[in-house]
Amino acid sequence: MEPVVETSMVLRPPISAMHVGLDATPVYRKMSVLIGFNESTPLSAMTCAYSIKKNEKPGETIMCRFLFLEQLIDRGLYTRAYRYNKGQKYDLIDNKPFSTDFSFSRFLTQVYMTAMGASGWVVFCDDDTLWRQSPFRLLDEHADPKYAVMVVKHNHNPMQAVKMDGKIQTNYDRKNWSSVMLWNLDHPSNVKLTADLVNTKPGAWLHGLRWLRDDEIGELPEKWNWLVGHSPDTIDPAVVHFTQGGPWLRPYRRVRYADDWLDKAVELVNAGKP
Repeated sequence: MEPVVETSMVLRPPISAMHVGLDATPVYRKMSVLIGFNESTPLSAMTCAYSIKKNEKPGETIMCRFLFLEQLIDRGLYTRAYRYNKGQKYDLIDNKPFSTDFSFSRFLTQVYMTAMGASGWVVFCDDDTLWRQSPFRLLDEHADPKYAVMVVKHNHNPMQAVKMDGKIQTNYDRKNWSSVMLWNLDHPSNVKLTADLVNTKPGAWLHGLRWLRDDEIGELPEKWNWLVGHSPDTIDPAVVHFTQGGPWLRPYRRVRYADDWLDKAVELVNAGKP
């Protein structure tokens, strides 16, 4: 079974709306965005994808693909074991708690996308993000082929002991760097990140992007991964990240940009009605 679902919430633009090249041939630009998927909160991932698709312009196609953990397991790409203790998952590699189904599977981006024949740049993002600007803008303004991965280099050490519906908050070096990544599939250093490494290396090694040298990690402006409750209010975010918990959870329905997320979620639900 293909471990990917492409959203079809927004149709491709009509021929009349496409960009046209010098030879009068319609020109499409395509890119892929991988979105982490939590079985327990599907609406967050769907709303994330919807917000991305809402930023499409004529002549652009953004392929939103969800990473479903069980399907990755079925294909043999993901084999990390974990244990449950009082409703909390603990990774058996380093015995540390983790909170999402895609905590580690995000690092299969290289293996996953190249197996599908993809090349160039792709984006990975957590499901608890709201996109207010297009991933194409991120690509056009910041992609630099000398880098393997480009991220917002947060200095984020939250004091809260729990997050997201009671899940344990784990602090580690370079926290939240990997929550939005502009990923260069053509960079030779990313080829080193095999499925075996993803399945056997400690979480801190993966989230710290330790398969790369420091000079292979590019820096993005903070607007591209604006952390609610942490990033400065003076920044106009391109990507809002509800990292402590999002508006799909009642206690977080009054945080900044919660109304924007709720509006998108309502639009999405209404769009699916007959």
